[in-house]
Amino acid sequence: FKISVQQEWLVWKNKDDKTVLRVMLESTQLFREKQPEDLQQRLIILPFRGYPKPSQQINRFCREEGLEELNEDLFQVVCSKLELKPGSYQPKPKLKLSPMGRTDQALRAILGASTKVMDLNHQGTIEAPDTEFLHDFRVACRRARSALNQLKGVFPPEQIQGFRDDFAWLSDRTGPTRDLDVYLLDFNSYQTQLPEEQQADLEAFRELLLTENAKEQKLLAKDLQSKRFQKFRSTWEQFLTDETPSTTNGGAAEVRKTASKRLLRSYHRCLAEGKAIDQDSPDEALHDLRKSCKKLRYLLEFFESLWSTKEFQGILKPLKALQEDLGQFNDCSVQQESLKNFGDMLAKQQPVPAQTLVAMGMLVSALNQRQAEARQRFQGSFSGFASTRTQNRFNLLFQQPTVAEELN
Repeated sequence: FKISVQQEWLVWKNKDDKTVLRVMLESTQLFREKQPEDLQQRLIILPFRGYPKPSQQINRFCREEGLEELNEDLFQVVCSKLELKPGSYQPKPKLKLSPMGRTDQALRAILGASTKVMDLNHQGTIEAPDTEFLHDFRVACRRARSALNQLKGVFPPEQIQGFRDDFAWLSDRTGPTRDLDVYLLDFNSYQTQLPEEQQADLEAFRELLLTENAKEQKLLAKDLQSKRFQKFRSTWEQFLTDETPSTTNGGAAEVRKTASKRLLRSYHRCLAEGKAIDQDSPDEALHDLRKSCKKLRYLLEFFESLWSTKEFQGILKPLKALQEDLGQFNDCSVQQESLKNFGDMLAKQQPVPAQTLVAMGMLVSALNQRQAEARQRFQGSFSGFASTRTQNRFNLLFQQPTVAEELN
């Protein structure tokens, strides 16, 4: 939907030609599927301090003319028209799964929740009035893709392989635009990393980002309105609403047992990958661990309702701390490479001020330093994630022998 607001300002002056009251006449149209709907016109009276009489007079006039005093602001009126409840939108919906329920039913619920978020953000991602539409759409796609990939065996491979390919395609298509959104959102922070006299040197870089972002946004909008997307969305809806039980043993298994098994496996994979990292390990090792931790985080979020919130907080806290350092390490690495590529693009296009390339080089150096600092923090955050206490919490929660029991 869209909202069009027109405002007409009127000024009331006294005999000394001094403004004593301002009145705004506000006309609003609500567009749903390009069909306009006129909302109530609003007359907003803005009195000036020290001049109460003009306000009293116009209020009395409005009442005498039968104008209704409104108790709702425009936001509340629009929400009421659209049957929207402020605060009800959740980019990561809270699920309530039955511990004894079938795994195939639980997986469909998980996928359905992510699909709802995708649908809510689909049109906004196409029109792009705000970068958060694409962000939430992309995260919802990633969550659905992760659920399909990590819960293999719940449905026959031939039933879901096409959907896995579709979500991989959506990940590829939403990536470039989102990356450019992030660069533009972070642009001011890039400038503040430079001496004040050099901050303006990055303007040519900003123009390049805006140009590339507009190109990628057009391509993305085309993809999200394509026949391929429409076919995917149609067949995906049929799959989500199909109540036919899965024919696999994994689909019939109790979801809490499935969740426990997958969560422990994912946690132990993260432990093994992290313990293998030392000061000589390549950057790729930390990137791989970051991906494994993200998969673990998704699983925890999918199945959180099967355990108490208090139990989960003890294992989420060290994981979040580790993810924070790994995320910053990865972001700095990716941004350094991107800045180098953007610098090459600028140099190949029209003549670009040398100061711009110098400033971008300084940014690369600053990012390299931040990446090194994140790597230094890694051992500390990983030690908390891999501590005996955290391992025991995982093992106790998901019914595995504790570290002490294994040593006996």
